[in-house]
Amino acid sequence: MNLIISTLIAVIPILIGFLLLKILREKKLSRTLFLFLFLASVWQFDVTVLYAYSFLSKESIDFWFRLLRIGSIMLSPALFHIAYSIGKEMITDNLGIAWNLLINKYVVFLFYFWSLIVYLLGWGKEGIEDIILIESDKHASFYFPIYGAHSWAFHSNVALFIVGVIACVVLILEMKNDEYRSFLFFFIIAITIGYAFGMLNIIPETMLYPSGIAVVFFAISTFVLSLRLHVQVVNKMNQALDNQRSFLQKLIDLNPNYIYAKNQDGIYTLANKAFADLHGLDSKDIIGKSDEDVEKKIPEYFSKTEFDNTDNVYATEEEIRDVRGNKKWLKTYKIPVQTAEESLVLGVSSDITELKEQEDKIRNLAYHDSLTQLPNRRLFDEDLNQAIKAAEKRDKQLALLYMDLDGFKNINDTLGHDIGDLLLIEISSLLQSVIDELKRQVRVYRIGGDEFTFIFQECSIQSVSNLAHHILDTFKKPIVVEKYSLYITPSIGISIYPDNGEHSIKLMKHADAAMYAVKEKNKNGFEFYTPEINKSLHRKMTIEKQLRMALENNEFKLNFQPQLNLRSKEISGVEALIRWNNNELGNVTPGEFISLAEETNLILPIGKWILREACLQNKKWQEQGLPPLKIAVNISMKQFNEHNFIESVSQILNETKLDPKYLELEITEGIAIMDHTFTIEKLHELKNLGVKISIDDFGTGYSSFGYLQKYPINILKIDKSFITGISNNKENAAIVKCILSLAQHLFLDVVAEGVETKADLDFLLQTTCKYAQGYYIGHPMSADTFERKFLSMK
Repeated sequence: MNLIISTLIAVIPILIGFLLLKILREKKLSRTLFLFLFLASVWQFDVTVLYAYSFLSKESIDFWFRLLRIGSIMLSPALFHIAYSIGKEMITDNLGIAWNLLINKYVVFLFYFWSLIVYLLGWGKEGIEDIILIESDKHASFYFPIYGAHSWAFHSNVALFIVGVIACVVLILEMKNDEYRSFLFFFIIAITIGYAFGMLNIIPETMLYPSGIAVVFFAISTFVLSLRLHVQVVNKMNQALDNQRSFLQKLIDLNPNYIYAKNQDGIYTLANKAFADLHGLDSKDIIGKSDEDVEKKIPEYFSKTEFDNTDNVYATEEEIRDVRGNKKWLKTYKIPVQTAEESLVLGVSSDITELKEQEDKIRNLAYHDSLTQLPNRRLFDEDLNQAIKAAEKRDKQLALLYMDLDGFKNINDTLGHDIGDLLLIEISSLLQSVIDELKRQVRVYRIGGDEFTFIFQECSIQSVSNLAHHILDTFKKPIVVEKYSLYITPSIGISIYPDNGEHSIKLMKHADAAMYAVKEKNKNGFEFYTPEINKSLHRKMTIEKQLRMALENNEFKLNFQPQLNLRSKEISGVEALIRWNNNELGNVTPGEFISLAEETNLILPIGKWILREACLQNKKWQEQGLPPLKIAVNISMKQFNEHNFIESVSQILNETKLDPKYLELEITEGIAIMDHTFTIEKLHELKNLGVKISIDDFGTGYSSFGYLQKYPINILKIDKSFITGISNNKENAAIVKCILSLAQHLFLDVVAEGVETKADLDFLLQTTCKYAQGYYIGHPMSADTFERKFLSMK
């Protein structure tokens, strides 16, 4: 009988260990607890062998006893291992250097190693000398070990056990996590009591019963404490369950989670206040009743029970509606529980509605632009593919519009990214308003930077054209952003499914090509994709490729356009203009390659070359004895913003030995409007060099003229759009007179560009304008032609 009972007792710890492996989510802790319980089982099997005198020979019993003693010996390092696992894996508290030296994996290994040595000693006569049969008339007989000279080593394991207990106590004192502190506190008490009781096995009179009691105590204590820890962690319970039902009910009523229990007959045995309130009931109206007995039916999800033979925890997420009809998301754990009387399912649900709403917000952020709230590139790609499938299925057309803002980068660079962002927000709102007014299957997306796309489903060519015109009309008025009235235009490229492509990549590529075709022209328009556009793109790619080698191959040259002094009627200056002749492309206009040079940063070496060549030519004319004149050179924004721009200008002037007063640097309003300290400093440094500074294309940029009095500017160049045909345009005439009056009060000289007829020149002669430039005065020409035609006249 003792043999059977002892065997059953030995099985209990390992079974509970397997159960904990499945229940506990903390795998590191569950594996360590399993090891501890497994060793406890082995200890009891070791004791069980000593009862097997009726079935086994003494030699067999002796062998199995020595073999299975590893269980009792390894319990001590296993306890320390549990302390290490909790200390390193379950908490983040810093125990200090001294305790970290004690509680680490190397000490764990050392404990196991020493216990292994102790175990190996048991195979020799010095460890265990022999086993003897103890017979009794009242009790069953059993074998008992006689220890040898080195039996002291076995007792050293008690010291290891004490060290493990001390380590656990240190962790209990240092831990901030209440759940794990409580678990470890009760665990160490239970294990210490069980271990101390089990040590009574060394007394023959105890009949080897203490180990069985200790092992059962180990198993039950570990299971109860581990399950308690699991329920606390997973379901956020803040208090331990009390054995008294009344206290348990009060406790769970304080829990905001929805807790209930049902038996196999569908009768509620437990329902906390939160669960009852969720359905507009009282707990007393639920407990002891089935779903059919409850006046207000509980949703089917709660009614369903899960009974199985595996004791698995059932977890799921489900959407329900409460008694008020509000939608809620619950995460529920249903735990099969076997009591002495019946099988139950314990359900614990937590409200994750807010979490689900946050997930929806995150999902929304993933598919929408954070700045403008428009759908983003990710959603665009998905919608376009879906729209193509729908168009194919219904045999309908689909239009893809690709829109880019003209000059947006200039606004970003001059007014700052904050203004640029506000502008994008305003534009996005305007675009959304356009498609809302159309009431068609159109959706707008911001796919990055200043790029927008539109997907127009079930469309015709005419309806797409109407949409494009609506978009263009939206940009005719200035867009007010803070103190700025900004004019900006869009370039729109359009591709049609299936004519221009049957998949998204091709449609996008062709819409992009059509958009660039618009930019190559006058911008502020739209184009449908045609095969000819690809030819234009090919030329652009060729230009970019050849442009990279143009300087090295000496393919650039300068032309010079004269400027007339309206008072003296003499040529007083020239503007240096770059020209490019390529063997493969022929003559390439500045309009074609300057923008590419800006995009590729080739404008920096090209701009430096223009400046040097212009200074060299002007100095050469002076050395030839020709009358001195100013030479104007355009400076791009990228050149101006280059960190060593001032040094480059100074170096070129020194190299060419040109007097700085004969050099005029033309900057755009885009550069001038930048209200930054470094811009003002650069302009003053240029002025200190002695060069003249002019504002090119004045009047076409920003409405604010405040910079004219801030910056050291010498000359305003009125844009040709105001001058050409001015004698027949009263509005332009009025604008020019205002600019001349403003310049006069600020002591600035004015150059009128675009003088193409005698009437244009006659108008300017009647004003205070000092200089004029245009085809009527002279076309851009080579240096030799300029010398012959104008300088020889002086």
